[in-house]
Formats: sequence, C-alpha cells, structure tokens
Amino acid sequence: MAFDPHVISDCMRMLKNADPRAYEKFLRVLDAYVSELTVAVTVAPVADILIAQGRAQQGIKFFQLFTELREPTKPSA
Repeated sequence: MAFDPHVISDCMRMLKNADPRAYEKFLRVLDAYVSELTVAVTVAPVADILIAQGRAQQGIKFFQLFTELREPTKPSA
C-alpha cells in the first residue's frame, strides 16, 4: 500500500485548527530538531557524513510534510 502524504497534511490541519498553540509548539520543537540534524552534518566525521546528510534531508522532508498543509478537497457538485 502506497503512503499518501495528504493523510498527514489532513491530520496536521486538524491539530492546527483544534489547538493552534500546540501545533505551533510542535513546529518549533521539530524545527529545532531539524536544525540540529543539519548542523550535525557539518561536524560529522568523514565516515558518517552521508548518514548525517540523509538524516538531515529526512528531517527537512518531515518538516515540510507537517507545515505544507493542503487545502481540504471540496466535494464534487
């Protein structure tokens, strides 16, 4: 079964609507974590750079998934 990123977008939009402060706090914490992952690439030993880079890229993609909320689809007429 293929993963549908819209499912996460829908969940995050519901969280944002239900509790905007919790949503904003989650994003701040996730942003700090992604920043740490990104900085870790610059200090990683040569043998670990590709692993650190992959983690940073994954963190960035997660952040994008949680922040790029899609508009709810409108029912067909």
